Amino acid sequence: MEYEVEVILTGRSGELAVRGVAEKLFIKPDSEQTVYDYIREAYEAEVKFKVCTPTLDLWGDDLIPEITETIGGAYMISEAMDDNTITFTY
Repeated sequence: MEYEVEVILTGRSGELAVRGVAEKLFIKPDSEQTVYDYIREAYEAEVKFKVCTPTLDLWGDDLIPEITETIGGAYMISEAMDDNTITFTY
């Protein structure tokens, strides 16, 4: 598909951006793929992973290499208000 996709990790989800965290998590108990495996697959498909600045205060700055940018709240608000942006949160 030809969509530009960004995943912005903030708050509790920002911990997934820290080296070693997503590598220890599995979507299902019997899965062989870690959350980090899914992040890498998405990154290879050109999904951009970003982390919100306050997240660094919570979890530190030893981030996985797939994080392409650190952004602030103003960026998130401007993207959310853009009519061409579709936002999914969970």
